[in-house]
Amino acid sequence: MNIALIGPPGSGKGSYGKYFAKALQIPIFTVSDLLKKFRPDINISSGKLIDDTIVKEESDETTSITTGCWPEKYQIQSAIHLNVPDCVCKTKILGRRQCSKCGKSYNIANVNWNGWIMPSNIPSSQEEDMGHVCCVGNSDDNKNNNASTSCDWSIRRDDDTSDIIERRLEVYHHNSDPILEYFKNKKTRTTQSKGNSNSNSLLTLTPYHGFDDLPILVDKIHTWIGS
Repeated sequence: MNIALIGPPGSGKGSYGKYFAKALQIPIFTVSDLLKKFRPDINISSGKLIDDTIVKEESDETTSITTGCWPEKYQIQSAIHLNVPDCVCKTKILGRRQCSKCGKSYNIANVNWNGWIMPSNIPSSQEEDMGHVCCVGNSDDNKNNNASTSCDWSIRRDDDTSDIIERRLEVYHHNSDPILEYFKNKKTRTTQSKGNSNSNSLLTLTPYHGFDDLPILVDKIHTWIGS
């Protein structure tokens, strides 16, 4: 059973996906990975959305990469929905920072709203009182923890602005809400055959406490897939 991880921009799909894959001992593929493999001619580094016709066939049906146009081993039968409110996603995106040299990610946003608690993630003062220590390469400077003097951990992506985020969230809901509805109404033989009462193909996870909720989320996935 191939499972898609669906969530709005800023919901943490990349980080959650890696953890889920490791915990369940299954491989993970991102759409960008698949595009690099099957469409190396497409530039996916610009930050812009890839046209729908690249990842689905032209038809009158409401389809995605679940049918037809992708190799069978990549076709998706079920989906996990990261249910994170737009306001939380926007706050976390606006708080994103990274090192200009090694790309290490941080987040200065401290979310505490309506049951959502996600503390900021900034360089620790325990890192020899130097804050961020760049981890690029294995040079002598890096070994001596001097690399932090030549990099900046507070870099923001050019497209992490309020206007662009609002547009990305609007596009996400326009395109993804029908897909979530499709999986919600789609029955799966896998769960039915195992006697799972939750026989639809969509599992919704609401990580109120961010990564602190990971053990709970993984348990819910195990129950859902019947493992």
